[in-house]
Amino acid sequence: MNLRNKNLIKDFGYDSFVLSGGMQGGGGVAEDLLTTKGDTHGYTTENARVAIGTDGQILTADSTVPLGLAWETAGGGVEYSQITTATTFTPTTQTGLVKVSVDNTDLTAGNVDINVDGSSISNTNSGIETRIINPVTSLSIVTHGSSYDLSGASYDSVSFSFASEEGLARGMTFKTDGTKMYIIGTTSNSVYQYSLSTAWDLSTASYDSVSFSANSQDTFTYDVHFKTDGLKMYIMGATNDKVFQYTLSTAWDISTASYDSVFFSVPYAQEPSPNTLDFKTDGTKMYILGSTNNDIYQYSLSTAWDVSTASYDTKSFDVTGQTPSPTDILFKSDGTKLYVIGSVNNTVYQYSLSTTWDISTASYDSVSFSVATQVSNARGMYFKTDGSRLYVMGLVTDKVFQYSTTGSLAGTVRVSVG
Repeated sequence: MNLRNKNLIKDFGYDSFVLSGGMQGGGGVAEDLLTTKGDTHGYTTENARVAIGTDGQILTADSTVPLGLAWETAGGGVEYSQITTATTFTPTTQTGLVKVSVDNTDLTAGNVDINVDGSSISNTNSGIETRIINPVTSLSIVTHGSSYDLSGASYDSVSFSFASEEGLARGMTFKTDGTKMYIIGTTSNSVYQYSLSTAWDLSTASYDSVSFSANSQDTFTYDVHFKTDGLKMYIMGATNDKVFQYTLSTAWDISTASYDSVFFSVPYAQEPSPNTLDFKTDGTKMYILGSTNNDIYQYSLSTAWDVSTASYDTKSFDVTGQTPSPTDILFKSDGTKLYVIGSVNNTVYQYSLSTTWDISTASYDSVSFSVATQVSNARGMYFKTDGSRLYVMGLVTDKVFQYSTTGSLAGTVRVSVG
């Protein structure tokens, strides 16, 4: 049988196919019009192929073209972008009610911020997030390379001197949004408060003319730490080997601090010379490092953020293999990474915890970053909340130095705004 009649083919249900080589006696091959991933069917006077457009376009009715269909850039106020590098996408729509969708499904390294009116409202590195927002002044989507990446760290050529306030600085920390910085030292055993007019940018730092003396509790104050909401402050005293707890009536304003008459005594058998501390982000764990044994000790707080309820977990981790003089510790916000800095080699070392927040599961990553070109006698360090910046303080230089720590963005981020 010779099947060459198109109407007959249509009757057989092949109206979306053309013939290749005929269909002689059933031996021919019916071949689909579509040849490329993303193609679709169209029709003029007979069936035809609509070739795939470019990524992000939408198929639109268009009577001016033969098939009546055309691939066009998303209209109706919707803007679409595919981002493969660390950059900023600023849509045309900057104010008013808008729908933002960020798809990070393919992202294997890096993260994305949705910034509204200059502040981040979302930071994510996986999945799909859709939000309805209402910017007053500005909207941008910022992609960052992999965070907390010491292997990609570099000096920003930015520093800030606190020499006018403290000549023997021992510790430092930041407000969680990067708009405040705090320095503690042993000159007057006080904490000093600074403001950053641009969050996380040390070049915009200035002294608030605000300080808080802990001299009544200890005469050799080594480190300072805040509860994540800024309503509690903790100071490590090296004379009495105690962690002292304070309450701030106004969050992050140390002029409103008062001593809680609450402290934790570091057992001499664990560390005779404690010099720094850090907390789990929910306040249920505390970690203390000293200069005698070079061990980090882990404690549990039965009442979160109340150091009087701390007890030793019988867990510790020795960092002597990397530095004989550790001066500060810091955990990644999810408890999967630990960072230690030393004052002799002025280097930051990176460790992984196979069980989050469990110091006994820490192991060295064989990853480090030297700050010796800028810092002498390194004493304190701090990471920006998303891990994209590192700050290191030196005792001799009386300065804080700023570094970028982002690696490359790996994968594709798809953004639609409209």
